[in-house]
Amino acid sequence: MTAITGSVPYQAPTPVRINGTGRATAIETVYDIFGSAADPPLLLIAGLGMQMIGWDEKLCAQLAGCGLQVIRFDNRDSGLATKFTGASVPDIGRLVQARLQGTIPQEPLPYTAYDMVADTIGLLDELDIERANIVGVSMGGVIAQLLAVEHLDRVRTLTAMMTTTGSAALPLPRPEALAVFMRPPAKNKAEYIENTVQGWHILYGSAYPLDEEEGRLRAGRYYDRSYEPTGTTRQLAATVALESLKPKLSRITVPTLVIHGDEDPLFPIECGRDIAISVPNAKMLVLEGVGHALPPAIWPQVVGAIANHTT
Repeated sequence: MTAITGSVPYQAPTPVRINGTGRATAIETVYDIFGSAADPPLLLIAGLGMQMIGWDEKLCAQLAGCGLQVIRFDNRDSGLATKFTGASVPDIGRLVQARLQGTIPQEPLPYTAYDMVADTIGLLDELDIERANIVGVSMGGVIAQLLAVEHLDRVRTLTAMMTTTGSAALPLPRPEALAVFMRPPAKNKAEYIENTVQGWHILYGSAYPLDEEEGRLRAGRYYDRSYEPTGTTRQLAATVALESLKPKLSRITVPTLVIHGDEDPLFPIECGRDIAISVPNAKMLVLEGVGHALPPAIWPQVVGAIANHTT
């Protein structure tokens, strides 16, 4: 352990091979840890195409400072985890169109959301963590809900951030927000940065607009660490093809917190409320003026809510 951000202990990124399912019997990924092993574990599950460094280290350190052992990792097909570049690239337009029409796509996919849940369980196994506080954002929130449904014995608490049950009755994403995740791959770093910043401008809410200079620096770091746009497409296909979780959420009996911005253009606020009414005794924190993003100004509010929920 070395120190990072004050006195918070830090374990640097560590490669790990974990059991997998679907087309991979095992995958490789990396994780790092903020905080003491003596504290309750908090596992952060990233969103669509999001690398583990999308969970900002200062945010992780703040959570660790509340008495939590914070673990972040790369999902399959993102960051430094196993890439499925030899697999097919799904026709995401057709899949999304089918889902918007209320049907579940049936075509074979490189992997499913259930495989991503198995990866997460595999990481907990490798770390000898029997039960963890699970936090998932966006696609990671879908994985977190599915994990709690299928492996409730591994979950101490559940926090679902800016995510959805996938119910067909919910409002659709705004077209410009959906387009952020369906644009053609960038041809180079400069185009990637420009596309990413433009996308964040769409996703951020009115109360906390994007700091564009910081956003460009952050996007550049993401590109330099790893850029595999077909991986994002395969992750999106796995999520789009998942059935609605709403009928299963009554199985979740652990304390559950829903955190959602009231200006989210990708998953409107009704999506978060649907989770809150579907999970018994769930609590909800509505972030006013916030879109599909976690700007630094709201970190204290989010950190406080998660700390109160988990410790």
